[in-house]
Amino acid sequence: SRWRNPLPHLSSRRTPQSFSLPLLIASAVALEAWQRDRESTQLKMHALSEKLRRQISLTIPDSDLAGERSSRLPHLNSFSFLYVQGEELLRDLERTGFLVDSGSACTAEDLQPSHVLASMGLLTHGNIRITLHPQINESDIDELVTALQLAVESQRQR
Repeated sequence: SRWRNPLPHLSSRRTPQSFSLPLLIASAVALEAWQRDRESTQLKMHALSEKLRRQISLTIPDSDLAGERSSRLPHLNSFSFLYVQGEELLRDLERTGFLVDSGSACTAEDLQPSHVLASMGLLTHGNIRITLHPQINESDIDELVTALQLAVESQRQR
């Protein structure tokens, strides 16, 4: 079907060097809101990431946590688990409702071990990456850690 402009007061035709004033204003308002909330969101993401990292290190033995707080983005977390396959772990977590990534973030199209993790001296297998979003809360972290703990234990028993 043909594209229809969702804003009926705007023409779908554009001439070179033209712009939509309503969309420009909406973009500016969104940018201001993002800037206003950015610091508090980053603090929240750091706190949730620290909780996630602390709980995983306490409850799942033989796990590697990549990156220090000062050198990583607040919402990105990478974990590796000894005697576990990352893709299988990903599938186990997906069955419980959690979507995470596995493999190398540098080359997402293949499942080769991460050369970055290897250069850091961390486990290169059994790796998952967890991205936290602003709507995540502490109970979500608790549920994720429980699901992760069960999935890792299950794989290690296979």
